Amino acid sequence: AASLTVTAGGNVDVGSITGDNVTITSAGSILDGSTTENKRIVGDTVHLIAAGAIGEGADDLDLETSELTAEFGTSIYVENHTDFDALHLFSTQAGDNNEYEIAADDLTFNVTDDGTRYLLTDVRETSGDGMDFSFQGDEDIAIGMIWPGDAATVVVTSTHGAILESGDDAAAEIRATNAILTAAGGVGETGAGLETRVGDLAINVTGAGSIFVKELDHVTLGDVNTANGSISITSVGSMTATDVAATDGSVTLLSSGGMIATLVRAVDSGATGSYDVNLTNNDSGNVVVGTVSTDNNLVIDSAGSITDSLSAVISVTGQGILDAGGAITLGDTATDSVHFGRLDATAASIIAISEDSDMVVDRLVAASTSLASTGSITDSASAVVTIDGQGVLHAGGSITLGDTATDSVNFGSLDATAGSTIAISENSAMVVDGLSAAGAALTSTGAITDNASAVIDISGQGIFDAGGSITLGDTATDSVNFGSLDATA
Repeated sequence: AASLTVTAGGNVDVGSITGDNVTITSAGSILDGSTTENKRIVGDTVHLIAAGAIGEGADDLDLETSELTAEFGTSIYVENHTDFDALHLFSTQAGDNNEYEIAADDLTFNVTDDGTRYLLTDVRETSGDGMDFSFQGDEDIAIGMIWPGDAATVVVTSTHGAILESGDDAAAEIRATNAILTAAGGVGETGAGLETRVGDLAINVTGAGSIFVKELDHVTLGDVNTANGSISITSVGSMTATDVAATDGSVTLLSSGGMIATLVRAVDSGATGSYDVNLTNNDSGNVVVGTVSTDNNLVIDSAGSITDSLSAVISVTGQGILDAGGAITLGDTATDSVHFGRLDATAASIIAISEDSDMVVDRLVAASTSLASTGSITDSASAVVTIDGQGVLHAGGSITLGDTATDSVNFGSLDATAGSTIAISENSAMVVDGLSAAGAALTSTGAITDNASAVIDISGQGIFDAGGSITLGDTATDSVNFGSLDATA
C-alpha cells in the first residue's frame, strides 16, 4: 500500500484507511466514523493532527500501527489493535481539563490533567520489547512513572512550564536507555529532584529555571544546559559530563563511582552574580577534568585522584579548591591550559599543578608537590603550605612564599627555580635540594642546610637568615654558587 495523506478544513470521520504511512490533518477533530472495530486506520506509521480532539469518549478511534504520532488540541481516545514500537504525543492543554485514553497491546497508559498541569502517572510498555515515547505539553508536566522499556528513548517537553516529579517516592520517574527533557521552567525542584534510571540524559531549560536530578545508576550527561538557572545532578554510579552549562547559575555534579567532566561551565551572562562549579566523587574512582570554566570558584572533591585529560582547559576566575584522596595532577602536558585565580589544594600523595599564568597559593597540604607557573608563584595572606616531602617550584617570574607573619610554610625539602628572585620563609628547618635564580632570600626559624648533591646557582645576591645554623655545600657532590652572599644565623 502507498502512503496516504488526508487534509480537511473541519472534522474528519474515519472508516477504513490502509497505507504504509497515513497522515490525517483536521482543522476540527478526527473521529471514528464506524461503529465496528474492524473499521480502522492501518499503517506502518500513523500521524494524526487535530485542532480539536482525536476520537471521542464513547467511541475510540481504532488503529493498527506500530508507530503513532498524535498532535491534538483537546482530548484523545485511541485504541491500537497491536503493540506500539513508538508513541509520540503533542498536546495543547491551554488550562482545560482534557482526557487522554490510549489502549494498546502491552501498554499501561494513565495520563490525566487537572487544568494546570499534566499528570503522567504511569506509562509503561509491559512486554519488554520497548517503545520509544514522547510527550509534549504546554504547561507543567508531573511524572509518576515512564518506563517504556529499558532499551527505549523517552522525550518529554514542557513548552511553557516545568517537568516535575509526582509524589515524593525514591523510585525512578523515568526508566529508559535515553532521556531528553526540555522545559521552559526547570526540571525537578529543590528537595524534590526528578529521579531517573537512564544511560544517557540530555536536559534543556529554555527559560528561568533550574535542574535538580538524581540518577539511580551510571549516567552520561549529553547536553545539559540552562538559560537562567543552576544545575544540580547526582548519580549513584559513575558520571560522564559531556556538555553541561549553567547560564547565570552554578553547576553541582556528584557521582559515586568516578567522574569524567569533559565540558562543564558556569556562565555569567553579565546580568548579576558569580557562579561556582562543584564536582564531587564521594566513592571509589577518580575525577578527570577536560574543559571547565567559571567566573567564580571551582570545587573538586574526589575520593581518588584529580587529573585532567589531554589538552584540558581549566579557567577559574576565583578560587580553585581541590581535595583528593589520591594525587592531584593538572596541566601536565604542553597542550593543557590551566588558570586559577587562587589555589587551595589538599592531596593524600602528590600535588602537581602547572599554570599558564601567575599562581597564588592559599593553601597546599600534601606528601609532596610540584608547582609550575609561566608567571610568578606567590601566596596570599595567612597562607598555609604544609608539604611533608619535597616541594618543587618552577616559575617564569619570581617565587615569594611566607612573606607575612600570618603565613605558615613548611617543606620537607625544597627545589626552586625562578626567572627572577626566590624569597621563601619557612616556619621550620629548611633543607635545600636545589636553587636557581637571579637572587634568593631564604628565612628559616630553624637551620638552613642542603641535601647531598644539592645544586645552588644564584647569579646575584643570596640572603640567608636562620634561627639556627646555616650549612651549605658540605659534601663533595654539592655545587654552590652565589654572586654575593649575606647570611645571618
